[in-house]
Amino acid sequence: MVLGVLSLAGWAALAVAAGGYDPGDGLGGRGTMGLALGLALAAPAGAAALWMARGCPALRSGPARLTLAGAAGLWAWTALSVTWAAAPDLAWLQANRTAIALAALALGLGLGTLVARPGRRFAVGLSAAAAAPVGWALFVVVFPEAAGSDGLARLSEPLGYWNALALVCALAVPGALAVASRPGRLGRLGAPLASAWMAVLGTVVVLTYSRGGLLALAVAIIVALVALRPRRPAVVALIAGAVGAVLPAVYGLTSDALTTDFLTPAARADAGVGLGWRLVLGVAIAGGIAALAARLPLPEMHVEPRRVRAWLAAGAAVAAVVLVAAAVLSGDLRDRLAGGDSAVGNESSRLTDLGTNNRPEWWGQALRGFAAAPVLGHGAGGFTLVHLAERPADSPDAFTPREPHQLELRLLSGLGIVGLALLAAALAGTVWGAV
Repeated sequence: MVLGVLSLAGWAALAVAAGGYDPGDGLGGRGTMGLALGLALAAPAGAAALWMARGCPALRSGPARLTLAGAAGLWAWTALSVTWAAAPDLAWLQANRTAIALAALALGLGLGTLVARPGRRFAVGLSAAAAAPVGWALFVVVFPEAAGSDGLARLSEPLGYWNALALVCALAVPGALAVASRPGRLGRLGAPLASAWMAVLGTVVVLTYSRGGLLALAVAIIVALVALRPRRPAVVALIAGAVGAVLPAVYGLTSDALTTDFLTPAARADAGVGLGWRLVLGVAIAGGIAALAARLPLPEMHVEPRRVRAWLAAGAAVAAVVLVAAAVLSGDLRDRLAGGDSAVGNESSRLTDLGTNNRPEWWGQALRGFAAAPVLGHGAGGFTLVHLAERPADSPDAFTPREPHQLELRLLSGLGIVGLALLAAALAGTVWGAV
């Protein structure tokens, strides 16, 4: 338990201090220190967890061994790609990131065999640790003069990347719903607190303008609701949190001072206070709804797993059809086929923009890069060079992507079919263990 709590605290501290790891732009800065600290702390913690759990049958099981072997192989192959990569510095940075992922996997597997009720405790602990970066993000937007923020309107601090902040919020959702489902020592305060936290998380995700973050949030909610028992308190917390997030989220999306880029902190000050009191009111509304619902004789929700799977499959099919139809009707797909630009701006309107944001071009470049070096790839982190080799001189794309924004294609272009096979082994072991 001590090792788990310290690891989550370290994760929260790194998120608040720097926002993570060196992106590989050669500029160094706090991201480089975050990478070094993450590896220096995670590697011994993962090794210690595996050593303490070495006698546990679960750790010696086929799924655990396959997952660890796949992840360790992927790290070794990534590090080895330094020898043939056109940009060995980028490959080395990617090897360090993969090492941190391997250490996190080892830590999770080890602690999962040693701690009672590991799933619930990890979810709740991760949700509590997320309060640090999420709280700082809100402090920046509510008190811009104290924080000194004058950059893009999209909420991204303290991580420095809006999609990462949205992902932190999504990771915090299962723990919040778990507390609502079974409050434990919190008693009657559990459901109102969980609902209030859900309102905060929903508001922050919306203000990041991250479309992928909203999808991640939806996935986290679905997974939590399928797994949790009893389910009714979690559903109530979800609804209460959504209602509580409406007022601050709508204000944050419609206030000119909060949606205009590169304003001075003083120009955002009044709007920040306006967002702050609306968020406090939204949190109170969410908590009040949860407290009131706890007193009502609402029936428990009993749904057969087979019916849940059918609903999820039907929902995914409907969502796919709607997205494809909307993309065609919006003209984005026609623009792509005609060779036009599909970049999506950073304004709040991007939440309803179905543009592909250059992804088809990047995916095609990654596939062609894989075709040119199908076994070894171009070295980890080498997609940047693949992109630059294809990009025309008069390209409207004003920035250079570091990856194609698709994990499997990134591995194929950088590490070839071997890298993808190692990732598949790790994922297969994870699915095997879950089943």
